[in-house]
Amino acid sequence: MPIELKDCPMCGCKAAFIKHSAGMPGTMGYDSWHAVACKYCRTNVGACDRRFREKEDAAKAWNQRVPARPLPGV
Repeated sequence: MPIELKDCPMCGCKAAFIKHSAGMPGTMGYDSWHAVACKYCRTNVGACDRRFREKEDAAKAWNQRVPARPLPGV
């Protein structure tokens, strides 16, 4: 079952998974992780912090939306 990604919260365009890695595969310093980024404005989650080892974790962070709250005194 494919993992659904919400549209970008900044511009409303489609998002996609990105696989990141550092180091050479098979060496002690190798590391890989997932991120999600907007195809248009490049807003992203997980691109630089290496915390999403699984696609599902990156998707959960991307799809999380904080409810809008009115500004104090408005």
